[in-house]
Amino acid sequence: VQAETARLDKRIQQEAEARAQQLLPLPNVGPLTALTLVSELGCASRFSGAREVASYAGLAPRVCASAERTVLGRLTRRGNRMLRFVLGEWAVRLMSFDEHAKRWAAQQRRGIHRNKLRSAMARRLLIGIWRTMRTGEAFDMRRCLPVR
Repeated sequence: VQAETARLDKRIQQEAEARAQQLLPLPNVGPLTALTLVSELGCASRFSGAREVASYAGLAPRVCASAERTVLGRLTRRGNRMLRFVLGEWAVRLMSFDEHAKRWAAQQRRGIHRNKLRSAMARRLLIGIWRTMRTGEAFDMRRCLPVR
């Protein structure tokens, strides 16, 4: 039983490392960040859409709906803490070192606190990573963070 468990652990680790290699070319993503993102997200096909992925990470807004009125509130923060933490740290690094991310943040910044901006960027990055993992296409920073 222990030999079988060790063999399966090794196989799972190899699979995660192979999928993490797909994320290594992303700006400011190292092996630990890539492996954490892949292991915490799991199989991308289990999510039906971007809202579901954001909700899984706790990066979706609260929804208060009544009759014809719908109000989107603050983030739920009910989800995978580690995934949210890694995405937030990645967003901070991007806002500090990546020129495209800096331009996107400057456009969005009008009256928004930097923490809210960080969460918005983290959500967009998460959806971009999910799309990359699901379709196999290359991660496109310009699609995730569009600049006018």
